[in-house]
Amino acid sequence: MRSIRFKHLPTGRTLLVDTQHTRVYGAPEGAETVTRHDQLTHVGELTSEQLVAAARDFDSLWKWPAPGTRFPPRAPEGSSFPEGWFRELAGRLNTQGDEGDLEFGGFLDRVEQRQLAEGGEVRVRRTALERHLLALDFDLKGELGLRDLYRAFIAHRLSPLQSLKKALGAWVIFGRGRPVQIAKIGERRPSSRTGGYDANGNVDPRVLEQYRRLFASTASDELEQARLTSFNRSNFQNGFVSKEQWKSFYATCSDLNGRDTVTYKQLVSLFDGSFGHIAASRADERGRRPLDAALPG
Repeated sequence: MRSIRFKHLPTGRTLLVDTQHTRVYGAPEGAETVTRHDQLTHVGELTSEQLVAAARDFDSLWKWPAPGTRFPPRAPEGSSFPEGWFRELAGRLNTQGDEGDLEFGGFLDRVEQRQLAEGGEVRVRRTALERHLLALDFDLKGELGLRDLYRAFIAHRLSPLQSLKKALGAWVIFGRGRPVQIAKIGERRPSSRTGGYDANGNVDPRVLEQYRRLFASTASDELEQARLTSFNRSNFQNGFVSKEQWKSFYATCSDLNGRDTVTYKQLVSLFDGSFGHIAASRADERGRRPLDAALPG
C-alpha cells in the first residue's frame, strides 16, 4: 500500500497518511514540514485509524489518480455507495456536500519515506513543478532515469521516437546525464522556461489569469493549438525546452480530443501536475489505457 498526501478540507490541514505503519502525520501550525514526531491521533472528528482506512480504500480504488481527486467520490446519480463500503465513514467524509472531504495531493515517494523513517523532515506539500515530474514516476522512486522517462512518455501517448527524444532531452538537461532528482528539480531549471511557474516552482496565478481571459472568449473552453502558440509567443519566453514541452503537450491533447485543440482544464492540469495522470489513465477507443502497460497489476 502507498502512503498518501491528503488535504482534509473541513480543517484545511494537509496530512501524510502512512498506510503501512498505520500512522497519520500533520505539520504543526505554521510549519511546512513534518517529522515522525508529528504523529496525530485525531483530525477533526476522524481518528487516525479511520483516516488510514480511508487511505487504503482510496489506494485500492485508483491506480494512478490525479492530484485534486476528491474522496470518497460522488455517488452515481440515483444510487449510493456499495453496501458496506464506508458504512461508518461516508457521512463523516462527505460533510461538505456530495464529494468527499479528502483531497488527494500525491503519493509519497521512496526518498520521502526513507527521510520520514530516519527522523528527517518531509514537506507536507510538493510544488507544482515537482508534481509535474511526479506524474512520470510510476515506481515512486523519487528520481527518473532514462528508462523511466521513456516509459512515462510512452504512457503519455507519444510515439516511440518522440518519447526517446523527450526522455534524452530531460535526462541531459535536468539530470546532467544522471537520474533526474525530483526533489531537486528547482535547482535544475533552465533559464528559458514557459513562465507558468514562479521562482518557488508553484503555478503563477497571474499567468493562469491571462490564460483564463484567453479561454473566456471561446464557446466551450476549447482553443485551437495554433492560437495558443501565438499567445505564448507574444506573452512568454520560450526556449528550446519550452518548445519541446508544448509540442509533446499538444500531441497528447490532439490524441485525447480527436482534434488539434487544448481545453482550459487540460492547460491548467499541465501546470498543476495532474495532466500526466489524466493522459496516461484515459482509455482510447478500444478501451486501452497506456497506464496499464506502464503500471501493470
